[in-house]
Amino acid sequence: MLIYETNSTFPIKNPTPGQTYITTLLAVNSFDICAHIKDPTPSEIRVFKENDLFFNIYFEKDIPFISIAYSNSPWTYDCTINLAIENVETREAFLQQGNIVNLLLIDAQTNLLIAIRTLGMYQDGMSAIKEACKNQLVKEGFEVKRDADIILNVNSTQDLIRKSQIKYRFRK
Repeated sequence: MLIYETNSTFPIKNPTPGQTYITTLLAVNSFDICAHIKDPTPSEIRVFKENDLFFNIYFEKDIPFISIAYSNSPWTYDCTINLAIENVETREAFLQQGNIVNLLLIDAQTNLLIAIRTLGMYQDGMSAIKEACKNQLVKEGFEVKRDADIILNVNSTQDLIRKSQIKYRFRK
């Protein structure tokens, strides 16, 4: 189990040090979205912590594409969940009942955890995400990654937001 502490080094290194990189980290019964941001500005940090958050989910080929946007800000980012690439223990833990999603803002250069935002995901959205991920398990992890890469190559974050089948607004 990972322990997060703001203003401390994040326990997992950015796979692209110094560069912006968004990924999901599966946890027991849920997931975290790790936003490694290159040189986050005070304005971006404030937006992350204080603005209303739009959580959008688009499904294609049993892959949940999650897009995050903020009120009164052009800042958006997206990520996917590839359950097929995980080990059996992680898969089973993720698929348990749960609905907490942590968004983690991490400085891409220093790997310092700047802020955490915790969401109580609506059960219908979390169930849809887990069902899609469970359906991935008929494929190999590399096949799911390939499919996700193809979809991301032809869709911007704005496209994913527009196409989302599930949309939530979380007020701060």
